[in-house]
Amino acid sequence: MILRCVTLMRRLGPVVGCCLAIVGCASYPGGQLPKRSPKDLAAPANKPSVDYSLRFLTQGTENAFAVKLAQARVDSVFAESRMFASARPATGTQPVHFDLVLENRGDVGMAVLSGVVCGLTLTLVPGRARDDYILTADVTRDGTLIRQYRYEEHVATWIQLFLIFLTPSHRPDRVVNGVIDNMLLNFLYDLQHDKLLEPAARQGG
Repeated sequence: MILRCVTLMRRLGPVVGCCLAIVGCASYPGGQLPKRSPKDLAAPANKPSVDYSLRFLTQGTENAFAVKLAQARVDSVFAESRMFASARPATGTQPVHFDLVLENRGDVGMAVLSGVVCGLTLTLVPGRARDDYILTADVTRDGTLIRQYRYEEHVATWIQLFLIFLTPSHRPDRVVNGVIDNMLLNFLYDLQHDKLLEPAARQGG
């Protein structure tokens, strides 16, 4: 979303282009979800093996580029969780399967309008874009859906000349990665709290 804003400003002329050479972008997470870390998760004595599928949708359309980036976040979070003997992208290789869908539902129209105003005022009026992220996780055991989880979070990104000093600590890519990681950690936390990774016989007891 934020790339649309920057691209529009670049097309508004060389003066704006010069301004963008020193402009800054700063992103901030919405804070809608509890902040989780791998330390909040317990490593089970008998770690299960799971498989999962992953999709990434942008405005309802499959995003092949974004899914590769999201794959790296899933692999990292699952590994750091210490909850699994193995967790790999596949279907039907293990009794427990996760269907993970990440969506970005940012407001394109507002981002474009904000980008135009920001460019015309040489960033004196800051540009703003909001990306709304949704993680849906379906948990199945032996092909039967046993629980669905849903998590929502957003990232607000500002573009303005003076934000260049904040960019290192609020880079959009770092903030988005952190948001995705936290959504996944909330999923794993709830999964463990609900004891859905325990053998079926123990869940019923």
